Amino acid sequence: MSEIRLRNLLIFLNRCLASLIISVIFIISLMPIYAGLADEISDSSDNVPNIWKCIGCTPSQVGTQMSLEEQEKELNDLWGKKILRQGNFPQEVKDSQEAIELADPSLTQKIYLVAEGGQIPLSIAPRDQDRDPRLAITWKGDGILSTLLSASPGPTTGFLQIIAWDSQKQKFNYYELNNDNNWSWAGDSSHARQPQFMGKGCFDCHHNGSVIMKELKHPWNNWQSQLATIDLSVLPEMVAQDPNLSQLIGADVLEQDIEGGVSQYYNAWLDSHVSEDLTTVTEVPEILRHLTTTTSVNFESNFENVGALGSVVTPPKNFFLFDDVLSQVTGDIFGDAGYNFPNTIGFNSNQFRQSIESKGFTLRQCRRIDNTNECAAGTVDYEQKGTTFHPFFIPVPSNEDTFVITNLWNGNFQIIRNNQRKNITFISDKFAAAVLMVDFQNPLFSTVRSSLQSYGEKLDTATINDQGVSNIPALFVAEIEATVKNQPPCSEQNLDSCTAEQQFLHTWNLPDATWKTEVNQRVQSYLDAVAQEITNGSGLSDYVDLSISRRRQFATIQPISNLFEFSLLLPQSNLPATAPLLRMQSDGKVEPVN
Repeated sequence: MSEIRLRNLLIFLNRCLASLIISVIFIISLMPIYAGLADEISDSSDNVPNIWKCIGCTPSQVGTQMSLEEQEKELNDLWGKKILRQGNFPQEVKDSQEAIELADPSLTQKIYLVAEGGQIPLSIAPRDQDRDPRLAITWKGDGILSTLLSASPGPTTGFLQIIAWDSQKQKFNYYELNNDNNWSWAGDSSHARQPQFMGKGCFDCHHNGSVIMKELKHPWNNWQSQLATIDLSVLPEMVAQDPNLSQLIGADVLEQDIEGGVSQYYNAWLDSHVSEDLTTVTEVPEILRHLTTTTSVNFESNFENVGALGSVVTPPKNFFLFDDVLSQVTGDIFGDAGYNFPNTIGFNSNQFRQSIESKGFTLRQCRRIDNTNECAAGTVDYEQKGTTFHPFFIPVPSNEDTFVITNLWNGNFQIIRNNQRKNITFISDKFAAAVLMVDFQNPLFSTVRSSLQSYGEKLDTATINDQGVSNIPALFVAEIEATVKNQPPCSEQNLDSCTAEQQFLHTWNLPDATWKTEVNQRVQSYLDAVAQEITNGSGLSDYVDLSISRRRQFATIQPISNLFEFSLLLPQSNLPATAPLLRMQSDGKVEPVN
């Protein structure tokens, strides 16, 4: 090889070696960057709080883990954002209370106790027997119900549920501690109305997505209240030593908390059904459902308890008609009802006791057969003859339906758009009365009145005029009038025999100047007939039977029956489970449902 060619080869090799060295140095210099990036990628899942999503699930189901993006989108209430998303996962009530106190010290905490067996004496059941005690703890700030905790009291909790207000979504978020001791987001208020989730998971009881309290009104049967104390000595000793039970507040305050939560949710819910330009009402069927059907229930009873009964047991007014709404819709400008309940609408206490004894009223702690008010064979732990602590404890129309209906018709529902306030009237008072006077003497579970919802389903949307009044009534009436043309006429002297459409039009077609007077006269005639049945007829026995029938309906109709969580909620009777359901007639008499 010549000297020149050898020199060129050495130059070439030197250049290759230099390039190789530079490449190696460059790669080595990048290694920390790639290593850091790899660490960042591998650690990213560790940085996502371990929160699960399980909407409509049973406690044994786990669901799926929520991504960071999902958590940031869905969980912006105090519990989700300031506790769970920070990697704090309380396992007990005490831990939860401490976490909430740390997250927002400005909130006011209040503690309540409910127990269906709280008034069962030790002579019936020793303290180690289950009386179904539960804690309810609320946190409020600036008039807003921020968080509600529900759990069993004692050193360890058998279940732990949280409901928290998400001000961004204007909905309640629902959380549960699952069987794997992981926290699950169980959905928000909007999921309660979606067919695939209705009556499932947390929405088995929260049917419309709002906070609830079954025994909302005085005397708050089953709750620690100003009218009744739950003696801690009847609870298991370890449960009775729970420090929270020394800080109990009466259920009258919880009533205010729940009503406030219902108000903040439904105000936002109704607002969401009005378009941004204030010209359209959306999802009209969902709105009307609260007027035409029974979406949920509350419970009311006689005021005095069984140990302090006076001479008379007085059934709740809402047993006889939807008084909470009708009294306002048909009342005067001062809010006074246009009808009155005769003083004789009440039962002689001794005769009432005899009646429930003859009908075998008994409270039983047992495993209840699904969709019945009956115990499964061999499951009765103990029983007490008689009825609930506050007697004539019956399901009545819910405060949720009452709130929605009232805000639909009273013209005071205010919406703010672009810093402007406007009052919206969804329906008129006359329209509300026309619907509620259909089978009005059966305020709950009326298949006749509920059939009117089929006309609501046809509407979808409605328009709002410049005065803030919607045309829902006009659209609804047009649909009904088209149907009635093909129905045979009925006697207005016997409206019970008329179709739902005919009963509706009977009220709707009354003159605007006199419709309230005529409706009130019709209601008064009915109430007078009820009083007459009690005084001179078989009213007491019949109305006790009717109360049994309505409890059976409550135990049967889904998803409302999910509120029947514990067998001690309602007394059982010796009336056969196969006995026909009953309904009230407008003449005050009770008859079997056809």
